[in-house]
Amino acid sequence: MGSNRGWLLFVALLALSVTAVVNAQDDVDDQDDFMNIVEKAFLLVRHKIDTVELVQGKNTSVVVEIYNAGNSAATDIKLIGAEWPLSDFEDSGGAASGSWNKLSPGATVRVEYFLTPKTSGAYAPLAAKVTYNPESDAQTQIAYGATPTLYILSPTQKLMRTALNMGSYLSLGMVRTPEQWLWAGSTVGGAAALLGGYWAFTVATDANKRKKYRQALEEVTKMS
Repeated sequence: MGSNRGWLLFVALLALSVTAVVNAQDDVDDQDDFMNIVEKAFLLVRHKIDTVELVQGKNTSVVVEIYNAGNSAATDIKLIGAEWPLSDFEDSGGAASGSWNKLSPGATVRVEYFLTPKTSGAYAPLAAKVTYNPESDAQTQIAYGATPTLYILSPTQKLMRTALNMGSYLSLGMVRTPEQWLWAGSTVGGAAALLGGYWAFTVATDANKRKKYRQALEEVTKMS
């Protein structure tokens, strides 16, 4: 139910954006055109990934959802999954493509597959392609759904990110970036050096005082 509400909100926003950009004299005609589209099958494609920050060597789930936002059933639906380069990603199971005979209005179908990144760095969006018939004897329509831009971290970067997040939590958000941690470390290190120097000076001074006291006591003893 929550997923369908999200799709309906998306469709409503799409409708508002269409009506906002038309000029006054074409307003009625364009709204009629949009309603004609919605009267047919109208498929929306969405990629869902566990997180946009993937980790090199760890698999992640990729889900492709197809939602019929129209008022008629779509037929002969074919999903062609995004083409992930095997040089950068390992296929870890699941199905990236699929086909369905019919998708009723308001219905959703989905596929799920798993990838394991082999390299680190930013990765540009990739698109899945869906072809379908919006009504009987109609021309085949095409819909696309792109992934977000992905950021693949190396295991070392992931460890650093985790440490920074923990440090930010422990410092109540005052220290968040590596530069801030370097400044904080330098400040704490300088303060520790000053305290250590003061402690060493105090110990040396007390030791010298005790030495002089013993020498004076020995002199007094000899004189007596």
